[in-house]
Amino acid sequence: MSERVEECKSCGGGDVCDAHRDIPCHNKEKEKEEGKRWNRARQSSTLEAQFLGDGQSSGAGQAAGPGLSPTSEQSILGDGHSLSSTARSLKSGPLMLRFFITFGIAWSSTIISCLGPYFPLYVKRKFGASSTLLGLIFSITSIVQFLTCPLVGPLSRAFSRLVTLIIGLVVLAAGALLFGMLDSIPGFIIGRLLQGIGNGFLEVSGLSLLMRFSTDLRRDIGLLEGASGVGSLLGPLIGGFLSARLGFRALFGMMTAPLLALILLLWVRPGAVLPPEHSREGPV
Repeated sequence: MSERVEECKSCGGGDVCDAHRDIPCHNKEKEKEEGKRWNRARQSSTLEAQFLGDGQSSGAGQAAGPGLSPTSEQSILGDGHSLSSTARSLKSGPLMLRFFITFGIAWSSTIISCLGPYFPLYVKRKFGASSTLLGLIFSITSIVQFLTCPLVGPLSRAFSRLVTLIIGLVVLAAGALLFGMLDSIPGFIIGRLLQGIGNGFLEVSGLSLLMRFSTDLRRDIGLLEGASGVGSLLGPLIGGFLSARLGFRALFGMMTAPLLALILLLWVRPGAVLPPEHSREGPV
């Protein structure tokens, strides 16, 4: 027995060699190594479950048993490359998603708030609008958004968050274009109404996507709310500057262009915004 212990010590208790494979302490080292790989695979499957949604999280949490996913099995049997590639893809996806949604929310707030410096004078001079009518035009966006937000949740479950996000961008862009093109009081009301609907879809869908894919939800919600505030602050500055130099209609044409670019990107290449492994896996 003492010889076996001495032989074991001669290997340093490290990797199992052919000469000492049956020595008990080497078997213990082997068990420890397998345990480390198993725990690493469990962490990998738990991380994946956080991004696969509520329906699969409970199943992924049970991946410590024989029903491991192929990625987890590779983490046990392989050299760790599968785990690192999964982590990289999960990081790159939420980064682009965070930028996309943050910019979309900020720009929608800019569109809604850009009327402040010039619109009241313009409407009063051209149409003789009363202060009450002006108040209605300004407030109808927030009223409609308040009524729209509770409806977006059920619609996103029925059609997917990605669809409701695209709907929000399209309706918001349509509202901005109509507001600039229909130079009349009814046109202003219709445009602001559509802006409220689009902004409701955009904010609820964007927040829902962040809650699903974010790696740091507190940080991302803070960025989202901050972006909305920054957009509201920049709106009057941009609106006053551009309307004085380009005119009323050209202003809203330029304000709509970034929204159209976001719609095109999300429609043609959703994988550029969503994590690649999820943009191809059915409804998001």
